[in-house]
Amino acid sequence: MEDITKLVGVFVSLFAIYKVVIDLVLAHSSKRRDEYAFTKQYISDLHTNEEHRYTLEKGFFAITGKLYSIEEIKLLLSQSTPSYSISQRGTIGNFVTFSEESQKYSWKKKYDKDIVRKYASTWFLICYIVTASLALIPIYIQGISILSDLSVVTFVISLFVVAVSSLVQHSNFDTAKKFMENIKYDNT
Repeated sequence: MEDITKLVGVFVSLFAIYKVVIDLVLAHSSKRRDEYAFTKQYISDLHTNEEHRYTLEKGFFAITGKLYSIEEIKLLLSQSTPSYSISQRGTIGNFVTFSEESQKYSWKKKYDKDIVRKYASTWFLICYIVTASLALIPIYIQGISILSDLSVVTFVISLFVVAVSSLVQHSNFDTAKKFMENIKYDNT
């Protein structure tokens, strides 16, 4: 009787695994089809200008998770690789801005200067190296047992957060430079 119970348990487990895998595969492909249909209709609406601007902005929000103006959306969609341009734009908000009047991107305040852009990436990388090194110094000096002290753990975690933030900023700034170099405008 015990063997039959184990055998039934194995079959039920296999069926459950099969069901989960099938559901995941079908849900994934169904989601992609729905996303394609939505995007196709959205772009059609964007070009006919029949939809209200709010609907177009919300449609782009549904695709990207970010709010952009219609003019900026049209510019991003006009690029040779719109998915790539949209993806880049999502990570560079701290460094560039879109002007509604000129319908062009420009560097934000301090990044508008050539000297700042020349060294900003290096600065972010140096900040990462310094803060990550400072976070590891107590561990190198005292060993891993130092992490039992709450104040040291707080200090180390704080520095690691700053280090990771600096590394993310370094990566995003490099992406912003590539974005600004590769963006194409209709009138140029």
